[in-house]
Amino acid sequence: MKSLFRSLSLTSTVRVLSTILKERQYQNIAIMSAAAFAVVDYWFMSRVTTWSMFFEHARDGEYGRFSILYAAVFTATTVASVMLFGLSAALLVWGYRHSALKKAKGAGLSGLAALSAAFGAACPVCGAVILQLLGIAGGVSVFPLLGLEFKFLTLGIIGATMMYSAKRAAPTLDGACEECVPSAPGAQVESSRSRIVSTDAGKLLTTFVIVALAANQLLISQVATAFGFVPAWRGQSVGRLLGSLVGVQSASARSVVATKLNPDGRTTTIGTWPTITEVPAEPKGMDSAEAARVVMVPVGTPFYAPEGISFDDPVAALAGWQKYEESTQLSGELEARWQKIISTMTCDYCCGGPTRVTTINQCGCRHAKAYRSVAKYLVANYGDKYSDDEIIGELQRWKGAWYPRGVIEDYLLGTGRGDVIGHKTHGGAGADGMHGF
Repeated sequence: MKSLFRSLSLTSTVRVLSTILKERQYQNIAIMSAAAFAVVDYWFMSRVTTWSMFFEHARDGEYGRFSILYAAVFTATTVASVMLFGLSAALLVWGYRHSALKKAKGAGLSGLAALSAAFGAACPVCGAVILQLLGIAGGVSVFPLLGLEFKFLTLGIIGATMMYSAKRAAPTLDGACEECVPSAPGAQVESSRSRIVSTDAGKLLTTFVIVALAANQLLISQVATAFGFVPAWRGQSVGRLLGSLVGVQSASARSVVATKLNPDGRTTTIGTWPTITEVPAEPKGMDSAEAARVVMVPVGTPFYAPEGISFDDPVAALAGWQKYEESTQLSGELEARWQKIISTMTCDYCCGGPTRVTTINQCGCRHAKAYRSVAKYLVANYGDKYSDDEIIGELQRWKGAWYPRGVIEDYLLGTGRGDVIGHKTHGGAGADGMHGF
């Protein structure tokens, strides 16, 4: 029986866990560790998207043929990782206190699990913060399972950690390891000290969670917005305080109101970009929202568009532009211009967090690929006629075709009328959803 209990198996792991977790202090360690792990995982996830946006993408089929199944597995593995990490931490702490774990293998595995989870805290549409730092533009979308590999790896590592810890702890629990259990007369004193250490550890973990949540307060406001809890000062009062940030489009011009990347590389403001095609003026005597639609949502076929691509059919245009990123070849100088453009243009309304913008060279969504394709096509064919800013402005026009509500909201906000239809927090929107205002 003892031999079976000591074996590296699921049964022995469950038995060891059930014994250890009878003590309140280890229950607390498991809960606090799981909470800390969840906060860190959420922080990494929030750098590129929100959970509400993640599920919207799943509903819209952005993750492929099995989009809903993917989201379900992603969520289930995330929850399982959080819970198992807490249990693993309780096992490790117990083992160290009872000298059952004399090596740092368990702690090393836990650290590896946390690193794997950080890679997996991502969105196949919006990207992954760590993979972006490593220069992998497509994020987890470049992997066959769209990043689920990291989720399964995390679960596997945590499972191995738990089984390793349980195997080392089993001899102590069944009395087969005399040297692992305090037997001196001062054992009770040592036990009391362990409880004090446990209390201190619990306080430290609690403090960590509180600090992490406080630092993450801006992200919490984003989640509140996603659930419809919009602060009363948002919208109208902001519009009144700021007034008009950019001029109302009172005459047709080759310029468009759109987001601009701030010097911090993490947020945006609203400004004006020059364009290649002409942008109409606001019609007089029309409702503000409808007038903004006339200005911001392009119609017709731009002269430069390949056959079959038009503003009037955004879905077909999205598919039509995709191939030009791979099929268009650029020389050294033109390649450098294209790289500069795609590192300046932001992928708003679907990707990025409220305080961490996603540029189109760091995003794996279809819209980002289409933006990159349009930019590359224009640089290759019209680079001698138009500046980088004009090309970016033209990309902003395509943004209006693919995200009409988003560009209308930004236009109204920028012209001091943010109360007309409200304003939804989106990627690169600043701490309060108002583009860093």
